[in-house]
Amino acid sequence: MRVNPSKLLLPLLTLVISLIMMSPLIFSVLASFMNELEIYSGLLRIPTRISFENYYDVLVKYKFAKLTINTTLITSIVVVAAIPVAILATASLTLKRIRFKRTILTVCVIGATAPEIMLMIPMFSLMSDLGLINNFLSVILPYTAMTICFDMLVLYSYQRGLPSEFIEAAYLDGASDWYLIWRILTPLSKPAIMSAAILTTVFTWNSFILPLVLLPDPDMATLPVGLLRFSGQYLVNVPLLLTGSIITSFPMIIFYLIFQGYVVKGVTFAVRE
Repeated sequence: MRVNPSKLLLPLLTLVISLIMMSPLIFSVLASFMNELEIYSGLLRIPTRISFENYYDVLVKYKFAKLTINTTLITSIVVVAAIPVAILATASLTLKRIRFKRTILTVCVIGATAPEIMLMIPMFSLMSDLGLINNFLSVILPYTAMTICFDMLVLYSYQRGLPSEFIEAAYLDGASDWYLIWRILTPLSKPAIMSAAILTTVFTWNSFILPLVLLPDPDMATLPVGLLRFSGQYLVNVPLLLTGSIITSFPMIIFYLIFQGYVVKGVTFAVRE
């Protein structure tokens, strides 16, 4: 049986591009098991011995285990707080005829896309006045507000495509608004809710600017901020920096691989309108 060479070209090209794209990750994983001498003597070689000393130093000496707990706590609270509020707010836009609906959605777009660097000084001033500097609430509150805006866009874009017959039939049967939201609209919107929760998780986990400014206490830092500990004024501890990067990114890589279908749906729904 003859094989058409043209049919092999695309898979081979895809494999080569994938390896090129993954090469920084592969190098980081290999380098996390090396010391500085091994890294500088040969960047792309396999380590001669497997040592977990870097992981011990990062997790214990540099307290990345504590930072992982901090990041997980902040991310979990933001997701748990943002998703129910977004569900209720979006349901009001879907079920009711509200004046200035487009204005509300425009505000959501602005809130979801506002760069963190723009919020840095106003947020620091506000949280300082409230006495919340070095308090997890100083990060949780703004990220919850920002992600609510984004989650509303994802949910509203999805719910606009749902068959209206379900809602109309429920109204004819005398269903209340609460029944419609929790028994009809929310189950039908499960894919969008899942994608919104996943995107909120990834965004909050990788946040950097506000935790850096609002949580100056080293013991309250998050994982992305903790990576600064390996960079000095003149020197960078490359093995520990790469090890810290692996510890920081590995949970989100696994998380994304498991739920990537929902992530793609969420992005599609968010930009569809």
